[in-house]
Amino acid sequence: MENQLLKGEDYSTVFEPLVYLANYVRDITGHEDQGHFMKFAMDAFHKAFSKANTKGRRLLDVGTGPSIHSVISASKHFDEIYLSDLSTRNLKALAEWKNGTLQHSFHTFFQYVVEKEGEGEDATSREEEMRNKVKDILFVDLLSDTWSELSSKQPYDAVVTSLCLEAVAPSTEIYKSIAGKIVALLKPGGVLVVTGVLGQSFYIVGDHEYYCLSIKEQDIKSVWTGCGLDIELWEWNPNNDRRPGKRSDYEGIFLMMARKK
Repeated sequence: MENQLLKGEDYSTVFEPLVYLANYVRDITGHEDQGHFMKFAMDAFHKAFSKANTKGRRLLDVGTGPSIHSVISASKHFDEIYLSDLSTRNLKALAEWKNGTLQHSFHTFFQYVVEKEGEGEDATSREEEMRNKVKDILFVDLLSDTWSELSSKQPYDAVVTSLCLEAVAPSTEIYKSIAGKIVALLKPGGVLVVTGVLGQSFYIVGDHEYYCLSIKEQDIKSVWTGCGLDIELWEWNPNNDRRPGKRSDYEGIFLMMARKK
């Protein structure tokens, strides 16, 4: 392992999307070191979109990474979906998923979602429908002053971001700056859905350790309400196994659903 945690451009030069997917997104159980994170996240997205009947025309996922699991529940309720990332490797993986050539299957995730929705939909058909709804895969550097590709499609009815901001922001102040730009992309009354980790300083993919901003619940809530959102739902699940040698050191995982005033 490196002494220095990787971040930023390392996601385009070192990060291995297929290794990440095999480790953390192989199926609904996720990685054993992550406890119930993946199931918690999928249930959270179902609650935010299907049970809450959150819908609209245009949805943006900020910092999608190489995985599309974060928008499966939402895909039923929006006409246009836009994915985004900084990493050229992740953007390539997303494009490969869209054209059906990615060497990784998300079938178990689609199966899990359609079974929870209980409407008898076929998982393969749902994935194909979602591919058709993904209208573009956009580049974004969240630390830059302008997000031209994302802003060219605004306003969005909903924005999703999962395990992204804490992997990018070097401080709570920068986290707040990024949050403000995200809220600006939302139309009034638009919905933001965030899943992330609390108190995590690193995570491991393959042989490499990646940086994460260790942030607390009260800081996250303060940031988003300070950006003009009303929090409608907050749930969290603690990590009860933080032994040394794990793939990350997170204290807990959370879901936040909020609405722009």
